[in-house]
Amino acid sequence: MVSCRLVDLPEDDVTDAVPPIPDMMFAAGEEPVGVRVLTYQSSRAINHILNSLEEDEIQTLRKSPFGKIVDIAEKPGFSGRFTRYILSRQLKVEKKHEAWFRFAGKPIRFSLREFAIVTGLNCGEYPKSSVVRSKKNKNVKPYWPELFGKSEDLRVSTALKMLRRKTVTEKEVRIKLACLAIVSSVLLATNLKMKMIKEHAEAMVDLEEFYSFPWGRLAFEMLIGSIKQRDEVSLSQNTIAVKGFALALQLVMIEAVPDLTAVVLETCSSSESDSCDDDDDFTHKKTKKKTLSPGHAREIDKKTNVIVRSIIPEDPDRPLIPANLVWADEVLDVKVENLLKLIAQSHPFTAEMFKGGATKLDVERMRELGRAGGKQKRKTKTQTNTETVEDKRIAAIVLSMLKPEVERVEANVAKAVSMAEDTATKFASFDTTVMVSIQNLLNNFKDEVIRSVMQIHNSANAPTQPTQPDVDTTNHVQRKVDIVHPHPDPNDDIIAQVIGSLSQYSTPPRNASVCPVVDILVRFVRATCNMQQHSSLGRIPEFLDSRYVALLFKHFPKFSRSKTPDAYPFPKGLFELLRKDNPTGAAVTHYYFPFDLGNKQWVGVCFDCTAWKLTVLDCNISIRSDSQIATQLRPFAEMIPSLLKRTGRISNTTAYHGVVIERPKVVAQNTNPSHSALTSILLMQTHAIFGLESCRCITPTLLTEEAHRVAVMLYELHEKL
Repeated sequence: MVSCRLVDLPEDDVTDAVPPIPDMMFAAGEEPVGVRVLTYQSSRAINHILNSLEEDEIQTLRKSPFGKIVDIAEKPGFSGRFTRYILSRQLKVEKKHEAWFRFAGKPIRFSLREFAIVTGLNCGEYPKSSVVRSKKNKNVKPYWPELFGKSEDLRVSTALKMLRRKTVTEKEVRIKLACLAIVSSVLLATNLKMKMIKEHAEAMVDLEEFYSFPWGRLAFEMLIGSIKQRDEVSLSQNTIAVKGFALALQLVMIEAVPDLTAVVLETCSSSESDSCDDDDDFTHKKTKKKTLSPGHAREIDKKTNVIVRSIIPEDPDRPLIPANLVWADEVLDVKVENLLKLIAQSHPFTAEMFKGGATKLDVERMRELGRAGGKQKRKTKTQTNTETVEDKRIAAIVLSMLKPEVERVEANVAKAVSMAEDTATKFASFDTTVMVSIQNLLNNFKDEVIRSVMQIHNSANAPTQPTQPDVDTTNHVQRKVDIVHPHPDPNDDIIAQVIGSLSQYSTPPRNASVCPVVDILVRFVRATCNMQQHSSLGRIPEFLDSRYVALLFKHFPKFSRSKTPDAYPFPKGLFELLRKDNPTGAAVTHYYFPFDLGNKQWVGVCFDCTAWKLTVLDCNISIRSDSQIATQLRPFAEMIPSLLKRTGRISNTTAYHGVVIERPKVVAQNTNPSHSALTSILLMQTHAIFGLESCRCITPTLLTEEAHRVAVMLYELHEKL
């Protein structure tokens, strides 16, 4: 007897195998070696602003939401070469507002949280009504003329000159100019000669309202967008320009790897361009700026014993509110979630854990494809520009003509689905009728054979025997018959075997949860999975339908009574399907089948041949308890070892452990019983191709769209199925 134990899988369950994590953008050793990253934010911009203010005004800024920006002036300046080195070590993630980098064999996150920590800025949600005044509101007097008079535009360098030369003396106005300069030339820099932005100036009417605006979120959004738009080809250029406060990325790396500041350089490189270099007032104040050493960073990156904090700690003086640091349009990246789990578990990372990445040859191939696509795009654009009003009118007419045709096709698809359901219903009725007819014939035949055999057996012996009770198999009542047993007849064993075989093949399956519609969906999933490449998890799946499960469970009572289970005479259909390999020639590693718990409440079941484990994909765990699930799946758990031995999948001498039954809690729940069949099919397909974590995505809201897609594909594949 095979022992079964039920194990709950919580969401943070960790197996021995490392789950998939993000791939590298560039393969190790294939990173591009460029010159530098250019930023529109000057390395001396903060110093220029502070040098234009009085000491008490600087202290006022320190107490404002821009206080940490003032402190950044004392830290190493921006290094374009170091930033280039870090950008080439990105990990490929699907997150829209998050970037990951590898350093010294360990991952480092750069998100809105990290940006808020190193800058100290307000990174909360945008207010419903913008602090920037609407240009269309003509009843409000513009604030720009009060600050800058009749000037239509004003460069940041000019505003700083006004502060430095005491052209503006009122303290509040001077603080407002300094804040505008920080926002324009430090946080939201898009060119080296930045001008004051009028919309920002209009928000200066109320300084407290200006302070409360989430400038940090706006600055991070510009910076992360500039980083995310860079692919392998653009990152391979000699020089890269990044918009926004690029220094924040360097500050996060310093917090994550403190050893980076052990060696700093003094430089006044021309690469660190200033937005006010043409201002003579600053010429005599320029001194050498301390920056990080790219060479020292490369040396640290090669070491394995470097302290690296993948998630930098929060500043205790500036506590954050996690609920304010979210994005409504952020996407779920399973690989990033796996990475976060490993970090939370203090998993030891190594450089060998990070796989993939483009080589120089791959980048060159991408560049050639991009050029070919660019030519085609320009050609298409030229043709589009020549489009006339007449062309648009014709296009509208064609679309109106096609609309009825599209509706007709959709109606045909719906009709085909309805016909398929009707056919399945008729098939089920026909199947039942045939089974009843055959059952009656077999019962009559069995009774006739039993009577004939008993008559022959009685007539072959003398009538000098005691009276014994016998059972009439026709009406199931006892009667007295005369049977003599002078000597054992050698034909008794043969007769018993014949009768036993007839009983075996004439007994209908009990509780056979056979559902033709579900079986059609199983064949659909099998066909679609075979058309795709191997699973990224290395799984070779095979899908069993409900008829196979019913046949298997039918033989369990006799199998459980067998003294030698491994020698039990299974029907050929049971082990032939397990014996065959995948169409690709590879041995099957996972078997999937739908299972009816009762009342048409379906679940998907996966048997892992390598881990000796049954995984129950249940979209409504409230219907059955864990012990009930284990009891219902006991026939499969006890019979599968003997079946696999019969097929040659495992050796007859192999000692196997008890099959473990798991019911993961990460599966999305759907309490609608009518949805359980399709949901279980989609769960099996998702689990086979993408793994367990992706099963949380099969939600009730997704079911309608998936049902429509399955219906269309069934219509297209109906001949193959």
